[in-house]
Amino acid sequence: MIKIRNLWKRFGKLQVMAGLNLDVSDGETLVILGPSGIGKSVLLKHIIGLLKPDEGTIDVSGVPITELKGVELLKSIKHMGMLFQGSALFDSMTVEENVAFYLHEHKDPQSGNRLSKAEIADRVTHALEMVGLQGTENKMPSDLSGGMRKRAALARMIVYRPSIVLYDEPTTGLDPIIAMQINELIVKTKKELKATSIVVTHDMFSALYVGDRLALIRDGKIAHIADPEHFLQIDDPLITFLYNSISQDPRKLKEKNRHG
Repeated sequence: MIKIRNLWKRFGKLQVMAGLNLDVSDGETLVILGPSGIGKSVLLKHIIGLLKPDEGTIDVSGVPITELKGVELLKSIKHMGMLFQGSALFDSMTVEENVAFYLHEHKDPQSGNRLSKAEIADRVTHALEMVGLQGTENKMPSDLSGGMRKRAALARMIVYRPSIVLYDEPTTGLDPIIAMQINELIVKTKKELKATSIVVTHDMFSALYVGDRLALIRDGKIAHIADPEHFLQIDDPLITFLYNSISQDPRKLKEKNRHG
């Protein structure tokens, strides 16, 4: 369980978080919706400890993330993974080296042991197969398309099997077919890792495809939160606008893919 209470954050004159409260249940995929520039990514960076709030607390499985620093913070977030909007691959490393990087540098979060080179190689192979990038091990990030870079970044996260996964605008800048592949991978990753997932996006199609619950952020707070069916019934012009921006409701497509 992730519990966020009374979160405040200001950058200069810009008030980004203004007393935000949020609970995320274990094993669910929560999608946080809203236009660009309103603090969705800032919220993720607070959850994973990259930013500290001016006020408020974040507890992850009973651990007060907002109170920790240095080694203690690193220990507490080792079971988290984040897919950054720009993928954040290391340009000077091959795909294989990128995906293996965490396990070469750290102990396995589950066992607490160092993995052998053979074990790491097996993990990397499995992660790349899962995202459909087998055969790209020796390619450089510059050789990959935007969608492939996003999938390589997802493989780098999958490889150490985090129990909490944060996605920052995972489908932004991708064409509809590639975006759909990413949506399917988010669902697949949740099943594979049995992970708790938080997805921030302004893409309503993606939100309805991957989300167990949807939340709308406005004025630095969670304005609405509900399961997809009840969320779409909320009388709010922004929700109506976001829903009208998509050409089809993906929930039937998701059902079809699940049984197909």
